Amino acid sequence: MKKLLSWIFICLIVSVNFSFAHSGRTDSKGGHYNRRTGEYHFHGRGSSPSTLRLVRTEPRTTSPSIARTTARSSVSTKKVEVIKPDPEKLAQEKLDRALTLLRETVSDYGSTKAGEKAKRLLEVDHQVSQEQQAFEHDLEEKKAQEALDVVKWLMDKNMNSSAEKRIQDLINEHPNTRAATEAKEMLEKLKE
Repeated sequence: MKKLLSWIFICLIVSVNFSFAHSGRTDSKGGHYNRRTGEYHFHGRGSSPSTLRLVRTEPRTTSPSIARTTARSSVSTKKVEVIKPDPEKLAQEKLDRALTLLRETVSDYGSTKAGEKAKRLLEVDHQVSQEQQAFEHDLEEKKAQEALDVVKWLMDKNMNSSAEKRIQDLINEHPNTRAATEAKEMLEKLKE
């Protein structure tokens, strides 16, 4: 009788453990995607998250019936950080590599048609860079002038303490502008 009770007890313990685990369906890395959250996780088969660098960024869509049948596992899971590359940074890196290749082409094959074409492309890039710098400088001057106009309005209204704070902000935010130079002179007059 004791043996029978012992066997029943062991069977109950084993069946309880199996009832909380899911079927697995792990891949060669020992993990899988959670259908509800889209996160990739492992199930302790010797693999570690460090072996996986990039995982799905969008959750998988699944039918509600499949989501309901998926039970939580009693095995501890390890989360993998999702890597989302910055498209602007990637584009800039590719552009930098392209410009490097153009410079190498001009250096190594400058007298060929391809070398001449690379040289023209580099000249266009230089011209565009200068135009962009000029545009950014003009934009900076415009923002600084707008801030200076606010300072002048505040001074006309005898709100000198607010004007003084705005002048300091203007000088700090737009230090190399004509408006900042004028603001410094106004600040000296305010302090007199």
